[in-house]
Amino acid sequence: MGKFKKWTEQDTALFKNALSKTGQVIIQIQSSTGIGGVDDFDKRKVNIIEKLTVHGYYHQHEYEIMQVPHIIHLTYTPNKNYIVEKVSV
Repeated sequence: MGKFKKWTEQDTALFKNALSKTGQVIIQIQSSTGIGGVDDFDKRKVNIIEKLTVHGYYHQHEYEIMQVPHIIHLTYTPNKNYIVEKVSV
């Protein structure tokens, strides 16, 4: 999850790491109001798709992209159905 104004090689490395663990990834793009109050979600989405396609990953096959609100706090409860993991790339 992030704003992803620019998709970096570090983002690609994290994507590859996540994909290797689960076989599927959802990329969550946080809402970000740009100049004139317009959210540039579509531009950021296209940029990510282009960058990952160059690496041989295809939207709606290995991953999906969704827009989420500007999230500043995450709360979760321990659950045996998922793993929370911090990854360094």
